[in-house]
Amino acid sequence: MTIANANALLSKLRGEWTATKPNHQLCGDLLIQLKIALTELSFLPTAGVQSAEELLLAREVLEIGALHSIAVGDFAAFDRYAVQLRTYYFDYAAAIPTSSQRSLLLGLHLLRLLSQQQIGDFHVALERLNSVTLTSDPFVRFPIALEQHIMEGLDHQVFAAVQNVPHPSYVPFMEQLLQTLRSNAESDKLKLSVGDARKLAAKIELHDYSAQVIQNALGYAKELERIV
Repeated sequence: MTIANANALLSKLRGEWTATKPNHQLCGDLLIQLKIALTELSFLPTAGVQSAEELLLAREVLEIGALHSIAVGDFAAFDRYAVQLRTYYFDYAAAIPTSSQRSLLLGLHLLRLLSQQQIGDFHVALERLNSVTLTSDPFVRFPIALEQHIMEGLDHQVFAAVQNVPHPSYVPFMEQLLQTLRSNAESDKLKLSVGDARKLAAKIELHDYSAQVIQNALGYAKELERIV
């Protein structure tokens, strides 16, 4: 497939994706066609020379694919798209203009990592961002603030933040994060319950042992009285 044909497919995908009520099935079909087409072009940059036009086309396909995967609940696909997009956002940052979707998708990737408790990968991803993005970009600041709340034990702040997501695409990952926090809370509660049960059992055992000792002593005293 030629670059012109691929651009025509992308134009059709873009039009459907930005519609008021996009047809997700059609978008998925177009994405499949485009990914096949891009394997004949420069879907992922290699050591060779790629044109800016090919890089921009591939990047937009991946961006729409990432957002589409969230819309249809295919989060594993989102993970793959997010990894592929890093090449365009960082390695080829000087070769092509900055995407208007960059901040949104970087923030989504951070939130996804946080929701899966991949804290090490979360911090590695932060290390690739400059100080301006870390302090001023609302899409990126949102997951950073959530992680700070979690580290400080302020889970209620995380639950409250679901009302203030910077973009609707954040909602599914926020739901995952909240479920993770609920599961952790239940696990901690269970551990506490088991610990309390063990302490209680130890007290009962000690109480029973003490009662037996007292009972034996009383019996011994009565026996002495009888002998005397």
